[in-house]
Amino acid sequence: QAYEIRPVESHMEADEKGKIIVARITKSCGIPALDQRVLRGVQGAKFKPYMENGVAYPFKAEQPFELPLE
Repeated sequence: QAYEIRPVESHMEADEKGKIIVARITKSCGIPALDQRVLRGVQGAKFKPYMENGVAYPFKAEQPFELPLE
C-alpha cells in the first residue's frame, strides 16, 4: 500500500526545567487539523533539562516530522 508523506516542521523552546514554553508550526503539512495534532504533541512533550557543568539551561529546537497518510 502506498503512503503519501506530509512533512511538518515545528519550533519549540523549553525552560531550564525542560518544560515547553513556546511551540509553533513553522512549516505546515497543508492539513490544518493534522498541524494542530502535531502542535498538541509538541506542547505536551517533556524533556530532561539541558545541563552543562551541572547547571540547567533553557533551549530552543527545530523538529521536523514526516507524516505518512494512506
